[in-house]
Amino acid sequence: MKSWKYSSDNYNTTYMATKTTKERSTPTTPRHLCLSLSKRNQRYLDLIDDYALEFNQNKCQTVFRIIREYNTYRCLDSAR
Repeated sequence: MKSWKYSSDNYNTTYMATKTTKERSTPTTPRHLCLSLSKRNQRYLDLIDDYALEFNQNKCQTVFRIIREYNTYRCLDSAR
């Protein structure tokens, strides 16, 4: 079960990803990720959307893929 909840007010935008899986949680205790964006970071939301389309993944998977790839490149750079 995957769902995106959206709420917005004058100060920030909140996106909540809900995913229930059998591996790490039960249907009664789903995992959540809540990302609150300030006004100055709103422009990065479009960038995440672009990457999500490019990777053919949802926003949550895209954010974690970017983090994984960044960590990989950082480790490779420090190995030089």
